[in-house]
Amino acid sequence: MVGVRWIAEGMAESFAYRSLIADGLIPAANLDTFTKRQLTTATNHVTLQSLEASFPGNANPFAMSYLAVDRLLAQKGLPAIRDWCARVGGGQVKFMRAILIGMVVIKLTAIALNGGLP
Repeated sequence: MVGVRWIAEGMAESFAYRSLIADGLIPAANLDTFTKRQLTTATNHVTLQSLEASFPGNANPFAMSYLAVDRLLAQKGLPAIRDWCARVGGGQVKFMRAILIGMVVIKLTAIALNGGLP
C-alpha cells in the first residue's frame, strides 16, 4: 500500500463504524467497548509508526488505526480530515508533514491506551 497504511485503514474503519451508528444498527457505546477490548487484548503493542511497515495481526492494527483516526476526527471533525485528504491528494501537503501529523496521533493513542482520554 502506498502512503501511511494506518491512516487509510483507520479512515475506512472509522467511516464504516460511523455509518453503522448513524443508521442505528449499533449503539456508540458498543463500539467503544469493542475497541477497548481489541486494544487491551492485543498480545503485541506497537506504535502507529511501526504500522507503516507491517500490520501484525496480534497487535489488532485495525482497531488501533481506527482509534487514531477517531481521535483526529474528535478534535476537528469530518470536514477537517476530508480537507486534509484532498490536500494530500492534490500535492499541497508534503509527505513529511503527513508523517509529523502521524507522530502526534501516536502520542494521542498512547495516552488513550493508558486511560488518559475520556
